[in-house]
Amino acid sequence: MADPTVLNESGLDAASRDYVAWVADALSLQMQTDSGGGIALLPLAPPADNEPPPAAPISLDTTGDLAKLWDLQRQFAGGATEAQASGEPSHVPGIAAVVLEPYKIRDGRVQLAGCTLEPRPFLRISTLGSEIEHHWFGRDGIKIDTDLLNRLNLDRLDAIPPRLKPGDQSTMTAWIDAAASSLGTTQRIGVTVAWSQWVAGKVRIQFDQGAQTSLAFQGWAIEWEKGLLPPPMFKCPITEIESYDLVCTEDGTITAREGVGRCELTEREVLRTELGQCAVSGKNVLNDMLTTCPISHERFLSELAKKCDWCQRLVSPHAMDKNRCQQCSNATQNEAMQNIVDKLQSAHPEYQKLSNWQGWVSDELALLIGRHWFSETLLLVSCPDLQIQRIGSRRRFSKAWHFDA
Repeated sequence: MADPTVLNESGLDAASRDYVAWVADALSLQMQTDSGGGIALLPLAPPADNEPPPAAPISLDTTGDLAKLWDLQRQFAGGATEAQASGEPSHVPGIAAVVLEPYKIRDGRVQLAGCTLEPRPFLRISTLGSEIEHHWFGRDGIKIDTDLLNRLNLDRLDAIPPRLKPGDQSTMTAWIDAAASSLGTTQRIGVTVAWSQWVAGKVRIQFDQGAQTSLAFQGWAIEWEKGLLPPPMFKCPITEIESYDLVCTEDGTITAREGVGRCELTEREVLRTELGQCAVSGKNVLNDMLTTCPISHERFLSELAKKCDWCQRLVSPHAMDKNRCQQCSNATQNEAMQNIVDKLQSAHPEYQKLSNWQGWVSDELALLIGRHWFSETLLLVSCPDLQIQRIGSRRRFSKAWHFDA
């Protein structure tokens, strides 16, 4: 039955009668209307022999008489009528269908685990001024906003059998007094406790190979059933991708489908973070199959590496100039190289006769080429300890180098 929130006209009009009818339904009373438009509230049936006599009928002839409803409602165990929102969920299956709907689990399944419904109360105090108004409060005695009322369907209430017990009377009185303190001296005509179901549970995701995870969720049951709340997404702790579409890789890692890829050489499915693209072939492969070129610094498949005839380093084909790497092919003079030469000649006086040095220097190696009359000497030196790794020589104007190893 519709429960009017505001009476738009004074007097015992249609809005007043709607409110009285709602109270009568909540109290299991019969509502009778006389020829003058007055309303009487009567018991639905005469009491049994062992039951106490019913209260005297209540007559409501004017809007002012609505205050009599407050006395009726205070006779309940908790001191208030009780209700719940129209359409309030009472079972988990309807909620489960909404919560689980977006998940897509490859080679696995999803289900609710440990889902519970807990009825939580809201307080509605109805007052009569120039119109009937309903004021809503949370358990802390603070008014709740209209948006929450609408989301929880609290503007449409259905009466329910009492849940409050006589022992709740003192708690209810304190709650009502705390809430009513903000309403001033407005005439009180009724108090209702409206119950809304709070749902809490977990989404359990189980893969056929044994890996599993769970995601906690909670919120008002009616909001879940309406689809107003998004089910929790799984967030991969490695890729940080959030998704409802989940897979489990061969090594048991649970992740978003968008976060996996396949090695084009081994066909293994792994996290995309474990894949890299070969700068030479363009293939996406496992990172441990790639090496870094010491010259271009690009990542490429180790099996595609080329060996420089001079420095013996394995480099990318993109960094090769025929049989030599680009650094060895473009040996030049620079300050860093000259510093290494000075230290080398100090440690190895036998090379002091060489001059016109050219070469290159990196953090690990230095390639140095010095001249002496009609010959050239090539030295491959480790840095910074200046250990000679390789020696080469050739006659001036000859193309052929001879190396000691």
